[in-house]
Amino acid sequence: SPWEGKAMASRNSCWKDENLLELGRKKQPLIKIEGKRLPAKSISVFKDKNPSGWYLSGWKGGDMKISKDGKDACLELSSKGAGGASYQTKRREAVIDLGSHEKAKWSLQMKIRCAAGQSYGDLKMKVLSMDEEIRTKEVALPAKLDGSVSDWQEVKIPLSSFLEDSKRELDSFSGFSIRTAGEFKSPLLIDQVTLEPK
Repeated sequence: SPWEGKAMASRNSCWKDENLLELGRKKQPLIKIEGKRLPAKSISVFKDKNPSGWYLSGWKGGDMKISKDGKDACLELSSKGAGGASYQTKRREAVIDLGSHEKAKWSLQMKIRCAAGQSYGDLKMKVLSMDEEIRTKEVALPAKLDGSVSDWQEVKIPLSSFLEDSKRELDSFSGFSIRTAGEFKSPLLIDQVTLEPK
């Protein structure tokens, strides 16, 4: 019938149009979109308050909590013996993604404060990452921990120092832990924790 002929012509023309569209798509050059990396500048890990999704925990004789030093909040590491404590996140959305920043040699920087006359022994620090393929190691906390300095001390450790394989890089940072060897009479205070590029 004439109606069927019109319907078939219409279907055929649609089919041809779709084919032409596909043909045009194939001939178009592929557009590659590369995301712009974030600038390599100071990243705050802890400053004045605990960010969302970050946790304080301890094991054996160690403990970490938030306390006040004057008006400002800081991390407080205490110990009743051999143990340790950590400041970390287990949430993917809270992890610091270093891979999305411009290439840099990152360092973990913080300020620590000892109580006058309090010796803290040999404290070991380790960085934490969500990347299970990257193996990390403990390093000694490079500060005067014998109580001779009771003012804030600045500590800066390259992230590469924590890696077992110096050829690898840390793509994500999810916190740090500190292992204690003995009892503290007074807690060790930690503040202004940042990741700094070089």
